[in-house]
Amino acid sequence: MSDKRPRQRQNLESLLKFCVENTASEDPTTESTASEIDPERKAWLQEALAAFTGDDEVALMKKCLQILVTPAGKLSSDPEEDFMTRENALEQLESVVDIIDNAKDCCKLGGFDILLKYLDENNNTLRSKALSVLGLCLQNNTFCQDQALKLNILPKFLEMVDSEFSDSQVNVKAVYALGCLIRGHEEAERRFITSDGFSYLLRALQRNIPKINVKAIFLISNLTEEKTEYLETLYNMGMVEQMIIIIQGPHDRHHEHVLNILLKLVRSYPPALKDCQQEKYGLKETLENRKHYLQETDPEAYEEEISYCSQLIKLCFTDENILDSTDR
Repeated sequence: MSDKRPRQRQNLESLLKFCVENTASEDPTTESTASEIDPERKAWLQEALAAFTGDDEVALMKKCLQILVTPAGKLSSDPEEDFMTRENALEQLESVVDIIDNAKDCCKLGGFDILLKYLDENNNTLRSKALSVLGLCLQNNTFCQDQALKLNILPKFLEMVDSEFSDSQVNVKAVYALGCLIRGHEEAERRFITSDGFSYLLRALQRNIPKINVKAIFLISNLTEEKTEYLETLYNMGMVEQMIIIIQGPHDRHHEHVLNILLKLVRSYPPALKDCQQEKYGLKETLENRKHYLQETDPEAYEEEISYCSQLIKLCFTDENILDSTDR
């Protein structure tokens, strides 16, 4: 990992310390102790300011992209060294593109075209890291999301969510990058829906790999927060049964979002309520056991999840609601 970012943070801290030590108090009655800046310190100050403005980071990205675009075998005759050089370049990009302006610059430098080629790499580590860099660039960045749509990246992300890799981390990063592309971008979300995107996420959940579940569930929860019209689509795909299967497994931190999705389905779509009441799922016992476990473990930390359990029990298993749903 490059030391560029830590050095810049240290420069900034030193710069702030310098300003504090050499700036007069705002109290006009206080005599300033600041001295004239000698040429050596002035040169250091200019270097620190250049680092803070990001000039070094643009140069770093250019260097990394040049490494990544170099044909295989040209960086080193040793395959392991070639791989490590490319991996390091991707890691250095990861360390800077979380800043919006840097992500834009990376895109303008042709970074997306280069990174897309790494999604077809045979090496899963390079695939994962390329997806991570793309996700960081796309997150909350309309400019980069627009450019990604022009490059038609969405189908590739969906394909990678759906594919079987020897390392499931590739799938995890694919779901992450997909979410970064479509969240907060109306056109990207529209294309996701017309591409039957939810079915890709449902298939990903059916693998029951915790890290994939976390990303997929969070994305589904986010998309359904304001678009309740998606709930019927999810119900018709068998989402109720899938959510029940997940929460019946060992407790995990993403189960709060699972219960939230299930609650939204039950509230908004009557057939979902009827499904939850079926004895074959044993949902009432599952919810009561989970609520008890959370209350015994840490009621404050799990307050929201306990509330979801209580609401689902009340909605699905009070006598009045059972009779009401039977009549529907």
